[in-house]
Amino acid sequence: MRNLFHGSQNPQSQIIKAVSVLQHLPGLRDSLPVSEVKTFCSTMVTRKETGYVTEVISEMKQLYVVGTIVQHSANLLVVEQQEVHLALGNCNDEFTEKPDLFAPLKHGKDVIHSELYTRATKRNSSVVAFQHKGQSNVCFGAIMYYLRCKLPCSNALCEDCCTCSNKTFLAMIRKFQSDPRDLLKSSSLKGPQAVANHLIVVARNNFTLTCIPVSHILYKCFFVDIGSDHLYVGLAPNKIESD
Repeated sequence: MRNLFHGSQNPQSQIIKAVSVLQHLPGLRDSLPVSEVKTFCSTMVTRKETGYVTEVISEMKQLYVVGTIVQHSANLLVVEQQEVHLALGNCNDEFTEKPDLFAPLKHGKDVIHSELYTRATKRNSSVVAFQHKGQSNVCFGAIMYYLRCKLPCSNALCEDCCTCSNKTFLAMIRKFQSDPRDLLKSSSLKGPQAVANHLIVVARNNFTLTCIPVSHILYKCFFVDIGSDHLYVGLAPNKIESD
């Protein structure tokens, strides 16, 4: 948008014009006849694919593993093993103690990192909204890591060398506890107050561990840490702000 500003005269009208131009670009592109110009415009405004897919989890749900999958060098903590057991159901310990781990997950066109991802990123992208199985309420949490667990084979033909791809993909999450009493409001000046309903206030040190299938992840959230006892989680109102 800054490229549409020129000088300091009448900045209000310049901002209005720039916003109007950006709002009308998608419609102008769609109204163009099929031509090289329309192809070029679509290429410029279409979001580029990110993340190198190494394994397909679900083509229908657009879930993919991105990057390297490594076996965990040590056993998971007991509390983490318990959460994996709850997510998998009845399962032998050998399938939950040392599972395969990976750091990024591709969810549609978004790459959602976990806290296991140590390379520098432009912002915290491990906070997500998710749902538990059979529940309608939306929860929020930070993904610690992703797991790939090979489940016991039920094929009677498999003996020593099983090649069945009976795998499930999970996410270990630090689930935030929201505080409905602490609403994010504007200052206490006279007049109407604005409440930021798109921001969820959560406690910094009040969380629980939970493990869910990656298919239960809804979307990636933005994360605000101002150094207080509370953190703020929300959803960007448009894709431009989330990129």
